[in-house]
Amino acid sequence: MLQVHTNSDSTFPLLVEESDRVRLETRTMNKIFNQKIQKEKRRALRKRSTRSEHMLWQNLRNRGIDGFKFRRQFSVGPFVLDFYCPELKLAIEVDGYSHDSEEAKKYDAERQEIIETYGVVFVRIRDEEVKENIELAIIKIKDQVKKIKSNLTLFSPFEIVRALLLSQEKR
Repeated sequence: MLQVHTNSDSTFPLLVEESDRVRLETRTMNKIFNQKIQKEKRRALRKRSTRSEHMLWQNLRNRGIDGFKFRRQFSVGPFVLDFYCPELKLAIEVDGYSHDSEEAKKYDAERQEIIETYGVVFVRIRDEEVKENIELAIIKIKDQVKKIKSNLTLFSPFEIVRALLLSQEKR
């Protein structure tokens, strides 16, 4: 089984409930996304991208899919994703023939399972799909974007705190 080990810190907002109020606090957690230690690995992978990855990147870059920003060769823990949209937590993996062996399939499944524990959703596209009909590959991505967008409820931290305070007042 694959394991994720991290060691650098970052901060994130956290709602802390006290006896009679809620406050927004910053807490430290292990940094999972785009660790500095992975920077050279990500850079090398960008330089060695496949033809299919390059073709797909031309459609994803510059907010090409519904105005969402995608990043190329983005790391999650020790793993590097082909493409990733932080706003949607959407990973896109282009799988070529090197992913066809039973060992590779098992590794990919374990890797995906670990990454999904961070709320990341995957779209897997075959290398041949991109080369033969990129429009269908783009439709597959747009369908997943649409599905994620329909499940998103966007609230500012202020709106969340306000709603919690109001709900406590009613108790």
